[in-house]
Amino acid sequence: MCFCSVSQADFLFASSQQAGTVIETVGTQRAVYLGRFFFDRPTPAEGFIGIWAGATIQNANNVQLFLGNSNLTFNGNISMVSTGVALSQLTSNPTFVAAPGLPPLTPGTGVAPLALSASAGNTLRQLLESNGFLDGWLVSNNPNHLFTAPSSSVPGSGNPVAFNAFVGITAVPEPGSMALVGLLIVGAGAVRLRRRFVA
Repeated sequence: MCFCSVSQADFLFASSQQAGTVIETVGTQRAVYLGRFFFDRPTPAEGFIGIWAGATIQNANNVQLFLGNSNLTFNGNISMVSTGVALSQLTSNPTFVAAPGLPPLTPGTGVAPLALSASAGNTLRQLLESNGFLDGWLVSNNPNHLFTAPSSSVPGSGNPVAFNAFVGITAVPEPGSMALVGLLIVGAGAVRLRRRFVA
């Protein structure tokens, strides 16, 4: 299952098949690499003010989403930005979870994005302008928190369907008039994706 990036106005949207790579960091953080998000429209001149995000996760409790420029190791605040997005899925079923909810599919639907701090919004805009992509990491401050964001490429997953994550960021205060083509299909399909992850 895959879908193309769609953006309108100053709203940028991208998806990626989850990598499922686990990195144990030195200290108190445990991080799982989601993948690299490519955006196919020019970066707005102003800093981003809001974000939507979603991922297929399991055994997750208040796992934070970081975006930045690192796909080998999680470097904390050195090259990554905390978005403020937190995802939870407390069961062992890998299930698609979105925060703060799905972006608008048609005018008047969906939810407003989660507000980004001014510093995070400006940093993400600069990183995206420089690189043309953002790397995503799910991070727990509890090193014993064994959450996963599985990928169909994980051996023994028993699931031929790709696990996808999405990120949408906006510099537009009112996103209600933006339509995101294709997200409904992926969102509905991913929410129904409840097969157990086989170790």
